[in-house]
Amino acid sequence: MPRILKIYDSGQALAQGEPQVKLIEKYPAFIVAQVADSTVEDIKRTYLAEDITDQYTLPAAGGINTSLPRINALGKTLPHPAYKSAPRLPPGPHHYIVQFIGPIKQAWLTTARKAGADFVQPYEGFSYIARMTTKGVEAVSKLPFVRWLGHLPYSARLSPDAISGASRKPDEPNPAVPRTRIRQGVYTVQFFRPQQAVKAAAEVRKLGFEILEKRSDSDFLIVQTTRTAPASVTKQLGSLSRVHGVSQITERSVPRKSNDRAARVMGTAASLGNPGLGLSGNGERSSPLPIPDWTVASLPICIRISSAASASSRVIRSRPTTASSSAIPVPTMARPTSTAAMGHTRRVRFLATVPAARICPD
Repeated sequence: MPRILKIYDSGQALAQGEPQVKLIEKYPAFIVAQVADSTVEDIKRTYLAEDITDQYTLPAAGGINTSLPRINALGKTLPHPAYKSAPRLPPGPHHYIVQFIGPIKQAWLTTARKAGADFVQPYEGFSYIARMTTKGVEAVSKLPFVRWLGHLPYSARLSPDAISGASRKPDEPNPAVPRTRIRQGVYTVQFFRPQQAVKAAAEVRKLGFEILEKRSDSDFLIVQTTRTAPASVTKQLGSLSRVHGVSQITERSVPRKSNDRAARVMGTAASLGNPGLGLSGNGERSSPLPIPDWTVASLPICIRISSAASASSRVIRSRPTTASSSAIPVPTMARPTSTAAMGHTRRVRFLATVPAARICPD
């Protein structure tokens, strides 16, 4: 299977043509090319190259393979695995995914706008979401720099958590975010444009939703359903995703400081876990005034002082002391306004003196 590579500084060698390399587009610092699978390793040995083939797969509908056309160059809709259960689109403008042949150029957007694409939102995989009529779709599909074109699936506009949440009991937490308090049956409906949110209010009410918040200059509505049966709520949400202009439907959570994902993202288990480095941050203080009971010797760290620092302000970097570190006694030194045991670098001002500490060896 051919791969698509971003090849940097290819010079004249590829410009003159490689037998297994098909140029897709040129850029100032690199080219995008389709390369035969048997030639990929040879290209990587010769040039700095990045395989970007997987970036062309769109995340909607469980992953859309854009090597298979959905709308061809004549504007005709073709069968596609990702659209097996897709409903027939009613007459009128709709929102489509327009994927380009590579990293997007401004000239491409300008030309596509003239052809009838009203770009409303950037998307993944070198793509944009555009509002277009049937005539616009036919014109944009003919553009040479458009790789793939297809309707933005309604399923892509409905958050998976909203679907799974329809089956949860009242006050039952979401396992993925157990500390987040979800408002049962309340949803945020995001639109591509504010005027679409205003026009959609009447249709949203017809679907059985109560609008809790609506602003004339806002691109979202906060709605609530009175239904409780999971199957009924799921069907109602599916109908809501088909309202023209809907971009995303998500569960509504109570705003509060309950995000416990930061520690997992930062990977703090190594420093805060048990067993671990034992660096809890306890005792770390920042104050413009002297702290009489502060001592460097009380911390399980050694410190590094930049010799290039000035007398009034120095950079201190802290790191854990290990068995291999040879402790070097340091005479009484000035006390900084704050310390850190997590390896950070801080600029501190000396206010007083403290007992002898230990300095990290070079």
